Amino acid sequence: SAAPDVPLKKRLASSSPAKSSKKTKRSKNTRQQKSVDQLYSELFSKVHGDRIEWFVALQEWIESSSSDSEIATTSIQRVLYLGSYIHVGAAMVWPHVAMVDSDPKAAKFFGATKERHEEIVNLIVQRRQQQQQQGNNKIQSCKHPPSFRFLSADYNDYKLLRRELLGDNNNHSNGDDDDDDQDDEAPLFDLLISSYAGFVSRAGKDFTRQGGLLLANNSHGDASLAFVDSNDWKLVGVLVPVVEAAEEQDGTNTMTKSKLELGGNASQLKVSTQHLDEYMIPKKRRSKQSKRNASMESGGDVKPNHPSAAEILELGKGIPYTKEPIAYIFERLG
Repeated sequence: SAAPDVPLKKRLASSSPAKSSKKTKRSKNTRQQKSVDQLYSELFSKVHGDRIEWFVALQEWIESSSSDSEIATTSIQRVLYLGSYIHVGAAMVWPHVAMVDSDPKAAKFFGATKERHEEIVNLIVQRRQQQQQQGNNKIQSCKHPPSFRFLSADYNDYKLLRRELLGDNNNHSNGDDDDDDQDDEAPLFDLLISSYAGFVSRAGKDFTRQGGLLLANNSHGDASLAFVDSNDWKLVGVLVPVVEAAEEQDGTNTMTKSKLELGGNASQLKVSTQHLDEYMIPKKRRSKQSKRNASMESGGDVKPNHPSAAEILELGKGIPYTKEPIAYIFERLG
């Protein structure tokens, strides 16, 4: 019989599927053979930096503030990191860390087996040891074995987070296993982390205890939103270069903000509580009507030139300020 009338390009394409399949399998096998440390470096630390210095500077401030009651929080034990991706830096510093992210790459990295969990524990220990060898004194005092859990989920799914996070923690923290009305229970987490992950301050506020802290940068506008949500959060500190904190000046330090965001020595960063009224001042001025809307929405507590919550949510990115730290620290109000 006559050969079917198939175009030459299609015949050529259909004649070599095995070769393409082998190449795909080979590339998959290569990825699977990479160690957890290699994957972590490729997917996170080489791109974003470990940002361990953020957490170390915050912990140093907590310890130094506990004696003079500068803030309500005197220790951080439980940490909630929404939009964490695969960042395990918080588990190097604090005893119990819950990470939540919906990215499939994060779910694949953390896996679901005991063996993968142990590999990530070893990764955290190794990274901590590297910090210790580099002379990071605060990391020297972190002796606790890493304790973390990863939840593959959309952090805006309140019911899921309440079930997974509050249910799990209440079993061993409050002892109220049979209490169905957990809205009346004290929130469990001492610290909420928001780093390049959207509006975490709203999604995580009900999981943060009164007097707990929010550490947020303003890449996606979350620090701006927390500032406007003045019934929920109060600005209590900023994370700045040590030179800037010491001299109380802006823009005079030799280390650029971008370098400090991505990495560097933890001793280069410090929490400052000085002149907080000089922060959150937008560069761009607003119309009179926009000012009135923002003042009415916030109850008059926010600077009149500052965008409203609705404007921040619509913009979806950070507001340009006249003075910008590395990150902001807020305290959870009642």
